[in-house]
Amino acid sequence: MPQDLFGTSLGLTPHVERFYREVMGADGSRVEQAAAALLMPVERFLEELQPLVDLGVSNVTDGVLTVLPPRQAVGVYLERHAEAMVESAKVIARASSAVRYLDPAPARTTVGSETLNAEVVHGAAPVQLMETWVAESAGEVMLLRPDQWRLPSESRMAAASGRASAQGRRVRAIYPVRALHQARSTLMDRHASGEEVRLLPEVPSRMAIVGDDRALIPEHPGLTNVRAVVLRDAGIVAPLRLYFEELWKQAVALPVFDAHDVRQDARRLLLSEMADGARDEQIARTLGIGLRTVRRRIATLMLELGAETRFQAGVEAVRRGWV
Repeated sequence: MPQDLFGTSLGLTPHVERFYREVMGADGSRVEQAAAALLMPVERFLEELQPLVDLGVSNVTDGVLTVLPPRQAVGVYLERHAEAMVESAKVIARASSAVRYLDPAPARTTVGSETLNAEVVHGAAPVQLMETWVAESAGEVMLLRPDQWRLPSESRMAAASGRASAQGRRVRAIYPVRALHQARSTLMDRHASGEEVRLLPEVPSRMAIVGDDRALIPEHPGLTNVRAVVLRDAGIVAPLRLYFEELWKQAVALPVFDAHDVRQDARRLLLSEMADGARDEQIARTLGIGLRTVRRRIATLMLELGAETRFQAGVEAVRRGWV
């Protein structure tokens, strides 16, 4: 995760984030050794460490320091804030289970004491809806795009996204890492049109949000659903926006699309997978590249870092601020 996003994700001050990155390489060390390495008295070291302990990403047990790596730290943070998301998910589940039985004509439907403005559409209707929403509304556009560059409708969706950006509206989209290899030209074109692009190892499902009260999601979460649920209720769209924001914080930003930047972000994603203990086969699937390519890149990376083991590579990468 890029440094400018990690602190924001966990609500850390710049000072605490710098301390976290300095102390991360001391995971497993005794407190006295970690403090000495940072040229601090033990008492001050423990004071500096306390915000991380309060956050749940570090602790001291029997004098031994534990510091979680960035991705696990974000996971702990999200776990602590999961209750509100669970409640939001329940509302979405109730809405989805209700609207899938509706006729494909717009209607206001009551679920218990809640009234929803929703419908189920299929075929070309989702693309037409997006074009209409972009033309009629003035809100931000948020997109989860796990595979849409393969669809015949891609050019129409790209045009709609470009129109929204041209109007000065913010357009954000999250793609899976494999899009770097399968659809790099699409990413470059989207970026050139004003779309903000970020990457995750995997994007769980398609989703489109326009403004505060319009969203389009698959009838069943996934990539290839023919039928889609259209939501026009701000109360239901709100948790979808929160879900998108959480994914956005975790995603890797690609501010400039040139070969150097792509290599840097590919390296960061590879290190992130290695830090999570992923096997080479899993890394290959996640990054959308061949197993031999993964092993060749890891070997090159270890040579560049001057490391003899993957553990040493991880420590040196953290020291250099690569992860």
